Amino acid sequence: MGARLIQINLHHCKAATAALQKCIADNNIQIALIQEPYTYRGQIRGLGNLNGRLVSDPKEGPNLRSCIFIKKDIEATPLWEFCDRDTAAVKVQIKTAERSYDIIIVSAYFPHDQQGEPPPTTVRRLIDHQRLENLIIGCDANAHHTIWGSTGTNKRGESLLNYCAAFGLNILNVGEEPTFVNILRREVIDLTIGKGRICDLVKKWHVSDEPGLSDHRYIRFDLESMDTNPETYRNARKTDWDLCNKILGRELENCPTEAKDNVELEVLTESVTEAIKVAFENSCPLSKPRQAGNTSWWNQELGELRKTTPQGNIQRATTNPRLLSKTRWRIYDNRGRNAWLNAEHALSGIENSPPTRKYPEPNSYHSEQGQKGTLGTSEKGSNLREG
Repeated sequence: MGARLIQINLHHCKAATAALQKCIADNNIQIALIQEPYTYRGQIRGLGNLNGRLVSDPKEGPNLRSCIFIKKDIEATPLWEFCDRDTAAVKVQIKTAERSYDIIIVSAYFPHDQQGEPPPTTVRRLIDHQRLENLIIGCDANAHHTIWGSTGTNKRGESLLNYCAAFGLNILNVGEEPTFVNILRREVIDLTIGKGRICDLVKKWHVSDEPGLSDHRYIRFDLESMDTNPETYRNARKTDWDLCNKILGRELENCPTEAKDNVELEVLTESVTEAIKVAFENSCPLSKPRQAGNTSWWNQELGELRKTTPQGNIQRATTNPRLLSKTRWRIYDNRGRNAWLNAEHALSGIENSPPTRKYPEPNSYHSEQGQKGTLGTSEKGSNLREG
């Protein structure tokens, strides 16, 4: 359960792409966050034999600097409004042992020569729009800061760290192992950034020693569930609807009111949906399911009988309606026969029991009473006559 992810800047290298293809196949990688992929004649090449799909901006062609590879067994929806030359975004559903998570996964390249402070505009729009979503960004940040293990700090690093702190983003890098290595320097410039509960599910984050044939190194991590508490739910009957309407009205004030094309219409739809979700979650408390107790009627004797009964008979009896009906009648008939035998056994023991008062049959009892009454009356009458 969960998912395995890899992050790499291929530097538009064909050999590095071939090495990545082998790494994905050998390690059962399900999602790859790729910066500067290898392209030929306007198309991403080298990853077509892995039973997956690529998500990237189709308009960029040879200038593309970011894409995401996803295996077909992962449910994924591309977020086209947040895909451009340097950014690729997709919403995926990751299934863990306890539940499923909807996660926004982003592959991004932060140009070192961009105008303005990092992150780029598209990434900022995504974070503003998906402010309550689980979010993972794998990026070549081209920014230095000692917080994430760089040898020094520059202005871009300071700006990116301040932005992460302001918007509740977490740097998920572990240790100070360099992610970029060439003959001149060794630096940490590739970052994994997360937001939301999904940060707790990122496990085994590390910079891999596998040869990638690029000056950037593989970053590997898994999404695994460590939940031990039962999954909570919301009961709509317990919703405070007055509070819900109040919150919904406040949230809708920040939503766009018109759409000029399909992209704006999709953004409008998602904004209204998010507003409804926020209003409901803040007005309906979480509930925990009741823990199922032990079955009161099950005992050790029934357990032994279950072990000795052929499994095929149990399965046929529970799947065939006619056989199930016969089985129920046999159980009822056996119960009745056993009850009769038990009663006979109990009655047979009365003969050897101590003497007890015997009651006559009902008819003989009434006849005897009648006879006694007649005799008593005649005797009384004769006594009177004699007296």
